[in-house]
Amino acid sequence: MTPGPTPPPTLTIVEARGVPVGTVVTVSGVVTAEAGRLGTPPLIAIADGTGGIAVRVPDGVPTPDRGTKLTIRGAIADPYGQLELRPSPSGVAVTGTGSLPAPIQLAAAGLGEPTEGRLATIKGSALTAPQKGTSGDFTVDLVDAAGGTIRVLADGSSGIAPTAFVKGQTYVVTGIVGQRASRKGALDGYRLYIRDRGDLALAPSGPAPSGSPTAVTPIARAIAQPDGSAVTVEGTVTAGTSLLDSSGRRIVLQDVSGAIEVVLPTGTAGPAVGAHLRIVGTTGHAWGAPRVLASQVQALGAGPAATATGLSRAPGERDEWLLVRLSGTVLKVQRTGDKWLAEIQLSDGSKVPVQGQAGAGIPSTAIVAGSRITVTGIVKRPYPTASDRRFAVLPRSGADVAIGPAGGSDGSGETTLGNGSSAAGGGANGGAGASGGPDITPDTDLAALGDHVGQRVRIGGLIATVAGDGFDLDDGTAIAHVALRDDMTSLIGELREGEAVAATGTVELVNGAPIVVVDDAGTLVRVGALGQALPIGNGSGADGTTTGAADPVAPAAEVTEVAIGGGMGGAGLFVLALVTALAVTAATLRRRLERRRLRAVIVGRLATLRPARRAASAATLGATVPAERGHA
Repeated sequence: MTPGPTPPPTLTIVEARGVPVGTVVTVSGVVTAEAGRLGTPPLIAIADGTGGIAVRVPDGVPTPDRGTKLTIRGAIADPYGQLELRPSPSGVAVTGTGSLPAPIQLAAAGLGEPTEGRLATIKGSALTAPQKGTSGDFTVDLVDAAGGTIRVLADGSSGIAPTAFVKGQTYVVTGIVGQRASRKGALDGYRLYIRDRGDLALAPSGPAPSGSPTAVTPIARAIAQPDGSAVTVEGTVTAGTSLLDSSGRRIVLQDVSGAIEVVLPTGTAGPAVGAHLRIVGTTGHAWGAPRVLASQVQALGAGPAATATGLSRAPGERDEWLLVRLSGTVLKVQRTGDKWLAEIQLSDGSKVPVQGQAGAGIPSTAIVAGSRITVTGIVKRPYPTASDRRFAVLPRSGADVAIGPAGGSDGSGETTLGNGSSAAGGGANGGAGASGGPDITPDTDLAALGDHVGQRVRIGGLIATVAGDGFDLDDGTAIAHVALRDDMTSLIGELREGEAVAATGTVELVNGAPIVVVDDAGTLVRVGALGQALPIGNGSGADGTTTGAADPVAPAAEVTEVAIGGGMGGAGLFVLALVTALAVTAATLRRRLERRRLRAVIVGRLATLRPARRAASAATLGATVPAERGHA
C-alpha cells in the first residue's frame, strides 16, 4: 500500500506568518476576537504565545467564541496587506478552551508587521470626535505621548457607542492589531480593533479627573454609571491588595448600598481590611466586572464596619464584590498548588464554587470532601473564557473558613482555620515547606507578567505548545512564552503538550511581549497529579504519580525498572543489563546537574485543565466541547 501524504507539521503563528502567501500551514491558537469584531463578519483572530493572525471562517461553519482553542489548516492570504488564514470547512477543529494571551504594551510606533494580529494595549488622547459608519461602527484617531497617531475602530457588534470617546480625553484601549494598506505591498494602514466595553478605559490624568464630583456617590449608583464617569465613593475595605492578584493594587470597597473593585494608583500603600476610604476616580469594567480606577485615595476616620450578608442561595450578579457568608457541605476539592477550588452544596440544593486564592494562605488540605463548611468571602464573577459561569466566593484568610465534621447540618463543631499564617509557610504542597526548601509555589499570574519585567518569578501551568526555544504556558489567566536557555534547552525534547509544569525564571520583554526566561539559574519540573514535583522526562503511573525519584531530570534506570514488571526471561536479563548501563549514565547526569545547582521545585498541578483539554482533542467546531475550566 502506498503511504498517504505526510500531514504538514503544526507551526507556531509567528512561523506561519513568515511563509510565502499561498502556502498551506497548520497552526493552533485561542480565539482572541469573535467574528465581526475585525470589521468583516467571517473574520476572527487567534493567538498563541508567539503572535496572532486573522482567520476567515468558511461558510457553513459556526463561528467560535472568544477563548475557544482551535487547530486551523489553511492557506496564507494577504488581502489589503493583512495576513490571514483561509481554511476549508474540514480545516477547522476545536481542541478545547484556553486562556487569552496577555496583551502587549504598544505605542503608535509599535504598530506594524511584527505586532499585526496580536492583542495589544495602547494609551492615547482622542484627536477628534469619532467618525460614525452606517452600521453602528465608528473610527477615532488617538495620539500617544510621542505624538504618534493610532487609528481605533469599533464594530457595531462591540456594544461601544461613539459617545464613549470625547475629543481631548485620554484613554487606554485594548484590541487586535490589524491592517488595511493603501496599496499592494505598502506597510501602512495599521489600526487597532477594539472588541467590547472591557477594552476601553479612561486613563487617569493628574491628581483627579476633570469634573470630578465632590459629592459622594453610593457604590450601587457608581456601578450603574457609564464607563469613564468621574465618581467619588466612600466605603470600608473588605479585601486587601494580596487577595485578587499579585499586582498589589486591587482592593474591594463596600458601603451600605453595594461593593466594587478599586484599582489603586501605582505606588499607593495597600490599605488594611477594615480601613475606611474615600476614593476619587473613574468607572470602568475589567473581565466584565465593574471597577473604579482611583486617582485619589484618602483615609478617613472610623466608619461603619462592613458586615457579611448571609446567603442561603447561590450568589449571582446582584451580589458581585459583596462580602457574604454561606454554609454547606463540601462535595469536592481540586487542588492547584497554593490555590484550590472547592464546590459546596447549600441547604437549598444549589452548588457554589469556593476559590482559595494564593494570597489568602488557606491550605487546600484543610478542605475535605464530606465536611461541613461555613465560608465568608468576596463574590467574584468567572473570567469570560471560563466554561463554569457560576459566581464564586473567595475567602480572604483562614479566619473566613470554619470546618466541621462530616454529616453535620447545624454548624456545630466547626473549627475556624485561624488567620492562615501557618498555611503560607508550606506543607500544603507536598511538604516543601516542612523540608526547609525555598518557597516554590507560583507567585505570579501570567496575565500580570508585564508588571514584573526584570524580576524573578515563579509560575506554573499547562504546556499549550512546544516551540524550538521553549514552550507556551497556560495558567488559566493567560498564555505566555517560556524560553529555555543554557543547559535548560536540553529539556525541550522531553516536554509534551498538556503536561503540567512549574518554572522559576526572569521576566523579559521580547517584541513588546513579556516572556519568562529559564536558564541555569532557574528551575523547571513536571508536576504530578498529586501536586508533587516529577522529573522532566520521567515515567509516571496511570494516575500521574511519580514512578521514579523527584530529581530535576529523569534517572533513566529507575524509569526502566518500573516498566519491567513480572518475571525475567531472556529478554528480562537483557533489559537488566541495559538498566545497569543506564544507571551509570543517570548517576553521572545527576552529579552534573547537582554541580550546576539545578533545584527541583513543586507546585500544584492544574488538574481542572488537563483532562478535558485532552478529551476534546478530536472535537470539531460544531461538536460540544467538554467543560474544562471553571474559575481561573
